Amino acid sequence: MNILDFMAGTFSVRLPDGRFVYRPLGARGACYVMTLAQRRTRAWAQLAFYGALIALVAHYPPVPITKGVVIGGAGILALNYLLLWLYTFGLDKTEPPAPMTREQRHSAVADQGRALGRPLLWIMVIVSWLFALGGLSMVLLLGKWLSGLLCMLFFGACAAVFTWQLRLTRAERR
Repeated sequence: MNILDFMAGTFSVRLPDGRFVYRPLGARGACYVMTLAQRRTRAWAQLAFYGALIALVAHYPPVPITKGVVIGGAGILALNYLLLWLYTFGLDKTEPPAPMTREQRHSAVADQGRALGRPLLWIMVIVSWLFALGGLSMVLLLGKWLSGLLCMLFFGACAAVFTWQLRLTRAERR
């Protein structure tokens, strides 16, 4: 697994002409052209940010959800978007590319799957389905409808994407 390629692929896509386009505000936001070196640098920075968050969460014991915890979570989200905005410094602005074709979308998803590797994709599919079943059990056994349905929807969607990546990488191996 190449985690750096996976991380770089999550926030910048490669166009058919070989350029990397970064859109910090999503499909409707401004477009910036990145070089491979800029893409790697930003991927390392994002990995460091996520690593720091994991270390922070692992350091503190579980706490009940309070107003302060919600404000802290919103602050972390805002910090992440600030970081994504800072990535635009030094990049040249460009016109939005044409919408991706079906083949280009499949290629991008297959690239993500290759970056993760088939063994890890299988693990992620299994874990996602287990969490989706956990959501179902929350609904059936505990009566927690909202939490259970959100869990089923989110992890079911994750499992569907990972399964799609597995299919695309399997098709390439043939």
